Amino acid sequence: MGWPDETPDYKKFYPTDFLTTDPDIIFRWEARMIFSSLEFTGKIPFRDVYIHSTVLAKSGERMSRSKGVGVDPLEVIEKYGTDAVRFTITYLESQSQSYRLWDDRFQLGRNFCNKVWNACRLVYPYIAGARPEDTSWLGLTEPVDNWIRKRFNQVLEKVNQGLDRYAFSSVAATLYDFFWHDLCDWYLEFAKLRLKSNSSEVRFNLYEVVRGVLQLLHPIMPFITEELWLRLKFSKGSLLASTWPKPLVVADKDIDKVEEMRQLIVAVRNIRSDMGVPAKKITDCIVNTADKALIDFLKHNKGLIGQMARVAGLRFSGKRPARCSLAVTSRCEIYVPLENVINIEHEASRLRKEIDNLEGAIAGIDAKFANPNFERRARPEVIKTERKRKAEFQDKLARLEQQLRFL
Repeated sequence: MGWPDETPDYKKFYPTDFLTTDPDIIFRWEARMIFSSLEFTGKIPFRDVYIHSTVLAKSGERMSRSKGVGVDPLEVIEKYGTDAVRFTITYLESQSQSYRLWDDRFQLGRNFCNKVWNACRLVYPYIAGARPEDTSWLGLTEPVDNWIRKRFNQVLEKVNQGLDRYAFSSVAATLYDFFWHDLCDWYLEFAKLRLKSNSSEVRFNLYEVVRGVLQLLHPIMPFITEELWLRLKFSKGSLLASTWPKPLVVADKDIDKVEEMRQLIVAVRNIRSDMGVPAKKITDCIVNTADKALIDFLKHNKGLIGQMARVAGLRFSGKRPARCSLAVTSRCEIYVPLENVINIEHEASRLRKEIDNLEGAIAGIDAKFANPNFERRARPEVIKTERKRKAEFQDKLARLEQQLRFL
């Protein structure tokens, strides 16, 4: 930059704003950069220092080309794609001391890239070339439309905060959960029937949300998002030249009821899964709640609930029928009658066996942690995995015990 002369480049670009480094060279390199800069220029050379995790091989060894240990970036890029590699590394970079990386872990990024691509292909006929100046959608009245807009705004806030704090793993996880679960698993299912009828509200709502989420994903996955941006015709120019998204306009009415409806659908699905109800079997569903506004909302959406939860009808009653399974959400109780749906005695026997298996698995994990050498010697990811398994087993055990009591 011309130092020691005060050149235009030196004045403009020095000191810098940001430096990223491995923890092992902080005192070998960064500290020397700081005291050398102070000595020769009187300035601190950078404002922020990001200390990233040390990436280890699957065996726990440091990656070494000379030893042939670790992942060859060119090979994994060739196998999984650049964006898949970028997303996986970002997702795993949680600023821990270190993490282990091997070939199969890049399947996470590859699967997510495929999900983004396929979802955009699905909505392409409805939003490609839509006119952003068309404001007919601004009077959105369906709560599910405003629900996804509000979720987008929450994600936008988390992403902005994460980027400001260099919390890259949090940014990647937030975008993954929103796109895969909120947008694809829920909103596209909520909107499917209205999409088929070519609803302008759904089309322009999808236009705004998909456009925004591609912009948020672009710093992590620049190639696939750029390609989709151009194919979906969000603008004539590059996504890179677009402005960072701003919060969407949201009407808050009944958004809380969408979340309650989602909890109801999840509860019925869990009951069907836990109780071994055949996938093609349609069940009844009875809802017990004193919230009249919620009852009206669920009645209005009973067709959608029936389709997504595989229930024949939605009834409202404060009386729990015999031989039913129960679930509780934040504002209601849900009963699913099981008589003539499954073999009660056979199912009770199956539940008892599964409960015994879960109790044995939990006892096995407890025995590991009772050994003082386990936590001292086991790898951090192994300890984390075991704790996660125990929590999952305990959650499922509680559900199965509850189901058995109601049979």
